[in-house]
Amino acid sequence: MKRIIKVMLIGFSLIIMGCSLAVSPDVAVKPVPQYKFYQEQEGLRIAVDPFYEKERLQNSFSGDLLSFGILPILIVIENHNPKSGYLLDRKFFSIAMEASQQTSDKDLAVPMPQKEIDTLKYTGLGIVGVSSIIGPPIMLIPGMAVMGYAAKKEIDIKEINENLSRKAFIDRTVYPGESHSGFVYFPVRDREASQNIAAVLVKAKDIPSDKELTFVFQIKN
Repeated sequence: MKRIIKVMLIGFSLIIMGCSLAVSPDVAVKPVPQYKFYQEQEGLRIAVDPFYEKERLQNSFSGDLLSFGILPILIVIENHNPKSGYLLDRKFFSIAMEASQQTSDKDLAVPMPQKEIDTLKYTGLGIVGVSSIIGPPIMLIPGMAVMGYAAKKEIDIKEINENLSRKAFIDRTVYPGESHSGFVYFPVRDREASQNIAAVLVKAKDIPSDKELTFVFQIKN
C-alpha cells in the first residue's frame, strides 16, 4: 500500500513540477506531401507518421514510449480549401489492427469515452490498455501515462510526461490557409503489437456543411 501511495504522489507531482523540466526539441514538421503516408480530400491534406523507432522516440520524448505501451503518431494537417474550415478532434482518430489480429466485426475502431480511459491499468513498465486490439488515442492527462514506472526513474519520467503533454495534438478547427500538427497517443500491448497496426483512421468535419471526411491510411508494410 505504501508503495502504491508513493507512486501516485510521484505521478501527481509531475503536474506541478513539469513546467521546470527540460524537454526534447520540437519535431520538425514537413509539408504534408513529403510524408510517406498522406492523403488529400477536398483541399484538406493530412499526413500521419507513426513513431516506432527507439532513436526517434528518445530524441522526441526523452524515452522509448513503446516500452511504456504508448505509440505516438504525428498528425500533420494543411487546409488548402478556400471556403471550408475543418474540425479535427482526437476522438476522430483511431487505429485498426490487420484482419488476422481482429477479434470481431465491431473491432473497427470507435472513440474511447473518458470512462473507458479511466480503466487503463498501470504496471511496472507503464500503461497497458484493457483492450489492445483496437485503440483510439489516449486523452492525455499530464503525469498519467507512465506513473507506474516513476519510482524507478523519476527524473526521466518527469521529462517524458512533460514532452507528452507539450507535444500532444490540440483539438481545433483548421481554417482555410491554416496548418496544424501534434501527436496523438495510442495504447498498445507492446512493441510487437504496434507492428501489427494495419491502418490509421482520421475523420474531419466540414464546419459549414457538417460533412464528414474519412481518411484511411494503410500503414502496414
